[in-house]
Amino acid sequence: MELFEKILGCIVGCAVGDAFGTASEQMTMEQIMKKFGGLIDHFYPPDVDRPFSCGRRAGQITDDTGQTVGIINAYLEDENGDIIAEAVARALLKWADNEDDFKRFAGPTTRKAIEEFRKGTDPIEVGRNLAQEVGIGTSNGCAMKIAPAGLFNPGNLDAAIRDACMICQPTHATTLAMSGACSVAAAISNALTPTANPISVYKSALYGAEQGLIIGKRIAKVVPGSSIASRIKLSAMLALKCDTLEEICMMISQNIGCGMPVVEAVPAAIGVFVGVNGDPIKSASVCATMGNDTDTVAAISCSISGALSGIDSIPDNIYIELRKANPDINFEYLANQIFERIKK
Repeated sequence: MELFEKILGCIVGCAVGDAFGTASEQMTMEQIMKKFGGLIDHFYPPDVDRPFSCGRRAGQITDDTGQTVGIINAYLEDENGDIIAEAVARALLKWADNEDDFKRFAGPTTRKAIEEFRKGTDPIEVGRNLAQEVGIGTSNGCAMKIAPAGLFNPGNLDAAIRDACMICQPTHATTLAMSGACSVAAAISNALTPTANPISVYKSALYGAEQGLIIGKRIAKVVPGSSIASRIKLSAMLALKCDTLEEICMMISQNIGCGMPVVEAVPAAIGVFVGVNGDPIKSASVCATMGNDTDTVAAISCSISGALSGIDSIPDNIYIELRKANPDINFEYLANQIFERIKK
């Protein structure tokens, strides 16, 4: 499989997972199964009572993809293809220019950070200050937009981890956030290689979680919380015991959790990836049906799956509908720009 196909699969996978999860965010698995008659297997428009995504069209993305695209552009705007804290802050400010998206989707940590960026506060200082607040900086907001760290460093796990830590610093400068973000970045970095398989991607995710924690202890706020690496192992083990996608939903949602904390979202996303053997649509379907923070968990899991399995693993009808619902995102152009940049 060509590298371009994997890059495109990752970006489109992120958007597919995000859009699959918009209709079910903040619902329980039981509510979702009852409302949709089983697993969510295509795009639905969110109901008017959905707290964040109401008013979105079927197939329309949210902040998970929007901020991911912003970070991709931040890389592309640097002539050397590097990522720095100031560029991350600019990308988030640009995303927040859409005031409706900012008010509707910005999580607690990202919201506070953007408010400080608007004042002109140094991004590193912002992240450092936010990390002192209890409960801030430990959400999944960094992991959801971290795919570019892997995309721009295919096969170079340590570089992906380095970039992931940089992307974390302006908003999520805590050990837990860095561990979770580095896990996803390393998984995608490995998934883009020609010989990658679900096992190698899983092992890379563990490596990223462990290295992110080590680096985080040096440059970020040490915060209490469960080991993300240990929870990834547990999540994968639980998923592999299941015989059906419905069982994976139930096992992970009940034992790992699939909410906003990064210690839930990242292990859940990777456990699903392992359980469905890297199938992007199955990843999106399971994560969208588990409940809670469905769009973010699905975006993370489906971006990893898309990076491994490539764009051809995403059905044409789903991709066509996704493009129609998000005409302002040129997925092929972004993938080609990344591909050309990393070839240099």
